Amino acid sequence: MSISHESAGTALKGTSLSLSGGGFRATLFHLGSLTRLNELGWLPKLDRIVCVSGGSILGAWLGCRWQELRFEGDVATNLSEVVGDPLRKLCSMRIDVASLWSYPLHLRGNGSRLGLLYAKHMYGTATLAELPRAPQVELMATNLLTGGYVSMSARGIHDNRIGLLPMTDLPVAMAVAASCALPPYFSPIHVKSDPADWQLEDVARKLEDPRMRKRMLLADGGAYDNLGMEAVLDVNETILFSDASSLFPAWKSLARDRTLQLMRSNTVMVSRLRSLRKRYLLEQRLGNPGHPQRGAYWGISSEIEDYGLDDALATDSEQTASLAYTRTRLSRFFEEEQAQLINWGYALTDAAMRRYLNADGPTPQWPCPEHRL
Repeated sequence: MSISHESAGTALKGTSLSLSGGGFRATLFHLGSLTRLNELGWLPKLDRIVCVSGGSILGAWLGCRWQELRFEGDVATNLSEVVGDPLRKLCSMRIDVASLWSYPLHLRGNGSRLGLLYAKHMYGTATLAELPRAPQVELMATNLLTGGYVSMSARGIHDNRIGLLPMTDLPVAMAVAASCALPPYFSPIHVKSDPADWQLEDVARKLEDPRMRKRMLLADGGAYDNLGMEAVLDVNETILFSDASSLFPAWKSLARDRTLQLMRSNTVMVSRLRSLRKRYLLEQRLGNPGHPQRGAYWGISSEIEDYGLDDALATDSEQTASLAYTRTRLSRFFEEEQAQLINWGYALTDAAMRRYLNADGPTPQWPCPEHRL
């Protein structure tokens, strides 16, 4: 995962924001984060926005509407109108359940049905080519065939074990569905291509078999890296992480059903891997004064008192702790749930940015004052 500090420091450039997975819960939490980043004037500073699953729902919409944002100085004055309000409307819908019975004649599986619903309710006919290159919005998925992580952006589709496929006509709605398609709940998204169209790269564990370039099976980006770390480590000088990942809940019992046991075992493995990735990020990168990368991390399970600010907007409580256990489904979130998640993301972002990057801006104010924490 790591390279020498000297070689890393010579190559690092730019600022990235990583938006984790976590269903609609993540979308709403990240919306609060984006709101405070905007107030602090950091949106124009972003060179890349790396999105996973629920983070891709927000990132893709921000990318589709980037040109409509009206900036005064470094602050978008219409962010809520253009980005926030439509996202909150989407998060009030039952998308995951609807995908199982909508479009019954669609034969490519419920993953593709999910993409059709995203197109209907959010992204329309927009394609990857319409996403901005500055900042470059990257929607992350996992290629179940190569085992690599895949980035979908205005450049095309990049598999870290093959190279770049300059296919930019893929609908944004399908790219977001691929980023959210967590098996077994959603089937992978099939993407076919001509092997000759790929721009091969000299990468570790390179796959040269042309059959790997004929078809991709794209599933949830969180299956590979729910934080979007791999895309930014040893690349960007300043790295920001908004993390709405699930906590690992204990179970009091487990049925003898083998399928359920297999799913539980997979949950344990994924949870431990995510924990190790987070520990590496905090200890070896952001918490290592000798490393040239700098940045900030805030997570839905963070305790705001740990940031050491006397004037933090919120205080830790049973209510804030419970937000980390909010469901991660693409199901209906009610007004109070939405507001609390937005407020918590906003408050933690404010604390992390002021504590670690000395970010300066207007005094923080609850974005949803009727449901302050």
